[in-house]
Amino acid sequence: MQDIVKCANRNCGLITNISAWRLVPDKENPRVTHQHCPRCDGESFYESKPGETEKAKSGAQLITLERLRQTKIIGWTPEHDDTHDNEELIQAAACYMAASAEFVTNMEHIVWPWPDGWQPSTKIRNLTKAGALLAAEIDRLQRVASVQNGGAMPRRQTK
Repeated sequence: MQDIVKCANRNCGLITNISAWRLVPDKENPRVTHQHCPRCDGESFYESKPGETEKAKSGAQLITLERLRQTKIIGWTPEHDDTHDNEELIQAAACYMAASAEFVTNMEHIVWPWPDGWQPSTKIRNLTKAGALLAAEIDRLQRVASVQNGGAMPRRQTK
């Protein structure tokens, strides 16, 4: 059995084989090494003992981790997201949601907003990606509103 461990960084939570982790010498004692997570590469150490399995995450946790993956691993920064001002992020989220819906039987009418292909996955993974894309769009819209209001977020309108 391979030694599977989980990153202790609460914003990461990567679960992978321990052999993928980077060995880092201890600053105070160079003869001692710690293993750092390959995703966040911070000062995180494994939380689960080798061989343990992960507890299920909530939908909000999965979406947060996916958004972190998109920004830290893939490099889809806020500046990158700001270039998608024709609702591409919403359209991509809709594609993933449609791929998750059992009542959608004809995927021919789903239009992916970018030239590269997309790869739908499992229902939960598709919904996770859709949620992260929606979060990116919300953040983008808030940045636009902040710029338009001189750096201040608009107040919520009351009835």
